[in-house]
Amino acid sequence: MAKVTLRALFKRFGEVTAVNDLHLDVPEGSFVTLLGPSGCGKSTTLNCIAGLEQPTSGLVLFDEQIVNDLSPRDRDIAMVFQDYALYPHMTVFGNLAFGLKQRRLSDREIRSRVGRAADVLAISELLDRRPTEISGGQRQRVALGRAIVRDPVVFLMDEPLSNLDAALRVRTRTEIKRLQRELGVTTVYVTHDQEEAMVLSDKIAVMRAGVLQQYSTPEDTYSQPVNAYVAGFIGSPAMNFVEGQLASQDGHLLIRSGELAVPLPDSVGAVPGADRVRLGVRPEHVRVGPAVEAAGATAHVLLAEPVGPVTYLDLVVGGIMVKASVDPRLRARIGQTVGVSFEHVYLFDPVTGSRLDCSHAG
Repeated sequence: MAKVTLRALFKRFGEVTAVNDLHLDVPEGSFVTLLGPSGCGKSTTLNCIAGLEQPTSGLVLFDEQIVNDLSPRDRDIAMVFQDYALYPHMTVFGNLAFGLKQRRLSDREIRSRVGRAADVLAISELLDRRPTEISGGQRQRVALGRAIVRDPVVFLMDEPLSNLDAALRVRTRTEIKRLQRELGVTTVYVTHDQEEAMVLSDKIAVMRAGVLQQYSTPEDTYSQPVNAYVAGFIGSPAMNFVEGQLASQDGHLLIRSGELAVPLPDSVGAVPGADRVRLGVRPEHVRVGPAVEAAGATAHVLLAEPVGPVTYLDLVVGGIMVKASVDPRLRARIGQTVGVSFEHVYLFDPVTGSRLDCSHAG
């Protein structure tokens, strides 16, 4: 296992800066995810760690040793890619053993390592088959096994589940999490899927246009986003945003935007120096009930989407669309008038996007 450290990392391709002054510490034995949309610099960062890309400037360190000039082979890493990268003419055993043969390990050691990895991944019965003779999920496990047999100091995984269907993706990510915990290998994982990142990670590095936005635990990334970008990227359905003005009425703080006027929770106080704000509220924090009992505002139900344990409602509140996540027993009907209030909100600077501190926030 190794601690991975990035210091002032830049990577430019011509005039395009793919990674911009990235500082990151990946503790030994931890699982860290680089999360963001396509083009945010996450895969480029991973390639710099692997040695597949040479940083324009900055340092990559393993256990405080600078590895910028070391080849990928000399960094003692193992990579798992989106496309599996298996040799089609080789059996599963041959694919698992290939890297070990290149390192001139003994046949006995190769058989031992391959057998151990196959047992862990439950693919022992597939060792004599070729990749074309097994399923996509099994091929992904073979790709994971090829990384495991290396016994590396760092696992690097680049969108390894993207080619799997939804059900198989859930099962395989569970396998990845279990394996990483059992093996204790430092892992850096790249994905655009925020749910994947939340489930797998010890810490999440959210990136945007090459710049690190927030680096924290999944819980803090969700509940304490540093800016509107992180708040909107994390969470499904996405956070609702309303730009408006803070106002006071009968001793209570409201958000006003056009025809919308909704009281804010008592935990929210005035923000010094802020008049116009961007308010964020997650769908699960939008409270919906009978209009006659409304302590906030009234809304019209535009769409109801039952998805099993919850129902998603598209509401029109004061001319503004708001998504709510409610108990399916509410049985809201399209066209119905309901009462709406906000249980928990975030306030952001409408220009910079930074989260504003609320004086009464708990």
